[in-house]
Amino acid sequence: MARKPVKSAMRKRARIPYCIERSVFVLGAAVMVTAMLLLWQPLPRTVWKVSPPWSYVILALALGGMGIVYSSASAIESADLLGLQRAFAGAREEPARHEGPGLVVQSWYKHVRHPIYLGYLLFLFCAPHMSAGRLLYAFLNLAFVLWSLPLEEGDIAEELGKPYDTYRRAVPALIPSLRPYIPVPEGPGGAAQAKKVG
Repeated sequence: MARKPVKSAMRKRARIPYCIERSVFVLGAAVMVTAMLLLWQPLPRTVWKVSPPWSYVILALALGGMGIVYSSASAIESADLLGLQRAFAGAREEPARHEGPGLVVQSWYKHVRHPIYLGYLLFLFCAPHMSAGRLLYAFLNLAFVLWSLPLEEGDIAEELGKPYDTYRRAVPALIPSLRPYIPVPEGPGGAAQAKKVG
């Protein structure tokens, strides 16, 4: 639903105004996830079960994943992420350039380009007791992430231009770098420079 052709159809066919487009997308996604959870048929077979004390380590990784999701969403303004900023402003049409926070290089974004996906996948795969159903759900989400990353990155690169291209070359997509990325102002040639500190 977040792709440009779908957004265009939402505006033209469904006549959904630009100011609530993202909020409608978020609501639609929430309804679909809720329906999936309510209709899900459990596959209770145990794939693995880890006993204490290692189960506590795995649980800590899962909770850490949710912490990454929360802190990363906070870094990019949750109101913008949910479409509320646009809705409350009453924006009537899409601006020529993105009106949000631009290229965010704080928090986890200094180490990985998609920390929300990373945290979510950590949460899904780090289970002390992994059932076949949860593992299936985790792999389906992993497949979605791997399928959607190139599409999402193309849209982001189109919106943000050279700064994002420089960032993309310097920062890994899903596996965090130990050295943080520090954006350096444009150099003499006009292109932003990438710098990692370590």
